[in-house]
Amino acid sequence: MPELNNNSQAVHSKDGTPWFVKGDVNGFFGLFTNVLTNFLAAIGLLVFAINMPEDIVYGNIVPGTAVAIGLGGIILAYQAKKLSLSEERDSVTAMPYGLSVPHYFVVAFAVMLPVYLNTNDWVLAWSVGISWNLIQGLIMTIGAFVGPYIQKYVPRAAMLGALAGLALTFIAMNPIGEVYTTPYIGLLTFAIVIVGWFARKKFPGNIPAGLMAIIVGTLVAWLSGYMSVSEVQEAVSGFRIATPKFFLSNLINGFEYIAPFLPAAIPLAIYDFLESLDNLESAEVAGDVYETSRAMLVPGLLTLLGAGLGSPFPTIIYIGHPGWKEAGARIGYSLSTGVCILAVALLGL
Repeated sequence: MPELNNNSQAVHSKDGTPWFVKGDVNGFFGLFTNVLTNFLAAIGLLVFAINMPEDIVYGNIVPGTAVAIGLGGIILAYQAKKLSLSEERDSVTAMPYGLSVPHYFVVAFAVMLPVYLNTNDWVLAWSVGISWNLIQGLIMTIGAFVGPYIQKYVPRAAMLGALAGLALTFIAMNPIGEVYTTPYIGLLTFAIVIVGWFARKKFPGNIPAGLMAIIVGTLVAWLSGYMSVSEVQEAVSGFRIATPKFFLSNLINGFEYIAPFLPAAIPLAIYDFLESLDNLESAEVAGDVYETSRAMLVPGLLTLLGAGLGSPFPTIIYIGHPGWKEAGARIGYSLSTGVCILAVALLGL
């Protein structure tokens, strides 16, 4: 098998892209921490911001959401493998995937919290949330079949221009703000990533930059007292098997109260499928041409599945494919992220 390079040039190989290459280590620590952070933020909004009962959050919402996220990473890795085999090249990178960030604020503060304040019933509020998410999934699934026509008639510059604006606003500005909340850790690890991914400098033992940033940041956090043993003990004490379940009756009950929230649900769902489409377009520019409808059905159908399993959070194909490709990530970073998200959530960690 030809050795994989860290650039986007294809190397012909009948075996396609390997399931895991060295660059996937970098990709995993980047994508997994991103997906997990968004997942934790969504859970935190429910538990700490709107005070939703923990048995609903950890018993119902977390397992269903984990299935929607985890299966997406696995399926998109499989699609990447199929693409690499059909084109006989070993440079295919899987599409990144996870929760849609703006939506978990909307469903928490503008859907479930108002329902609870009006009814004093958290089960009903959660039921309306998963019904709202089902609407998201239905529109995104329809959008998967509309996507190819949009690609055909909308100029690429318009699609990628919108994507660039989103990247600068949400993907760049928000995280850099987080870096400065704890600068002695944040700036140090940020510098490691810059040196490793952009300057292409190698670290001792040839450790990937993503892993090195995690190791150094963790050591500094513990040595400086930023980390707390008691909080880790509390997290470990939450270990329990969480089993996903279908909540058909809750979906039906939630639909009785969904009408006031449709004016927000419909345009937000359209935004989701358009963002997934833009991200597929950026992957095409980077050299990986996925079948549009098939790829977009992943977040659409898994959002529907997640809603049936109790999740109020839609999923989406993430921005950043060209960056992961440049960093050397291929298929394994998506596959391992999906598997690990399922593991940490379903084991209560």
